[in-house]
Amino acid sequence: MEPIPVSSSLIARVAYDPEAQELHVWFKSNGAHWIYGSKAQPFTQSDADAFVGASSAGSYFLGTIKGAWPERRG
Repeated sequence: MEPIPVSSSLIARVAYDPEAQELHVWFKSNGAHWIYGSKAQPFTQSDADAFVGASSAGSYFLGTIKGAWPERRG
């Protein structure tokens, strides 16, 4: 997995798995690990690039990623 650099009060760390086309997110509040994307709705490299380019990782996650892709606990 490729680590994605983020500075966020919500997110501890993020990694992108290009083979599985999934975004892995670990949260600061409770250490929970969630995975976004699936074979039916992959989280693409383009999606990961947009996330990296966002001015606020937490706002982008809440407004664009959460609820838009299938999610499961990691």
